[in-house]
Amino acid sequence: MPVIVLAGEEEFLISRRVRSLKERLVDPSWESFNFARLEGGADLKQVIDVAGTVPFGPGNRMVLIDQCALFTKKRGGKDDSESSSATKSNKLAEDFESALAMVAENTFLIFACIANFDRSLKTSKAVEKHGEIISFEKFKYYTGSESSKLISFANEEVHKYGAVIDDDAVYYLAESTETNLRQIAADIEKAAIYILPEKRIRLEHVTLLSPHFSDVFALLGFWAQGEKGKVLLSLQELKSRQVSPHMVVAAMQTMLSKWIYYKSEHEKMMTVATGGRDVGRREMSLRQVAERIDSRSAFMIEKDLRKIKSLSLSGLVKKKQELVDLEQLVKTGQMPETHVLEVFFTR
Repeated sequence: MPVIVLAGEEEFLISRRVRSLKERLVDPSWESFNFARLEGGADLKQVIDVAGTVPFGPGNRMVLIDQCALFTKKRGGKDDSESSSATKSNKLAEDFESALAMVAENTFLIFACIANFDRSLKTSKAVEKHGEIISFEKFKYYTGSESSKLISFANEEVHKYGAVIDDDAVYYLAESTETNLRQIAADIEKAAIYILPEKRIRLEHVTLLSPHFSDVFALLGFWAQGEKGKVLLSLQELKSRQVSPHMVVAAMQTMLSKWIYYKSEHEKMMTVATGGRDVGRREMSLRQVAERIDSRSAFMIEKDLRKIKSLSLSGLVKKKQELVDLEQLVKTGQMPETHVLEVFFTR
């Protein structure tokens, strides 16, 4: 069908569909002749004029009416179909419908509307008769809920890189970006590259790459080194920026798990089979320990080992369990989510 309306509040998906249609319909060799864009909210007269155009040379012609407000309630002002002159309005609406009916088979009118389609408008009724309406509703996600739509989107994205992604990683991205699909897609691409040659994106990967994670990491670093004043300042900063406590706790769980693993491996390596614990300490540096844990990330692992140097393995395990218990209190309604961080860091 040569007339297509892409309407909805999910701008990222609309822009992708526009790009896909252009790649499919327009021959790159003839793009300068057969692709036209009307921007800034084209009016009915402009659309009527371009509807009658035909391709130059072989292939198709595509006319993109971008940021279109002809079929939505979010209008920049009165359009032609709602003008003060009823006669003029009706004539334009009739001409618009006639123009749509006469669009050539190889001329495609693509209306990109970043708002929901309003079927009550004259223009909307006209385009419904002669065009295809494709809706792109805004993705919604609430903390603790499930969304098959969101999971499906993430799986399609990660499939492009030959990888898979865990559901909890998807929900973390949704919460940390406020379900911004453009940002989620960018974060998935970044994570897919980061984990190479691995193919499974886990929660720990997306939290490490999250723009908020550096703040959470700093907070945990201050706590590990006993800098209580800086801990309180970091908590206030996260609160002032309205960073979700749930997101912070998820990042903390990932980091504490890593620290427990690093500490455990460190202690194993310190106890050498020959020479005893003391000799082991003299013979192996933190850098060497980090290299043995993972040579690719040795620099970062060494930094972590230095941060947790004064913490015991049993102490880290205890605090991790404490965080799990606090999360359970929140889930069962026994503690407000906003209290979790204060309780964890002040005990």
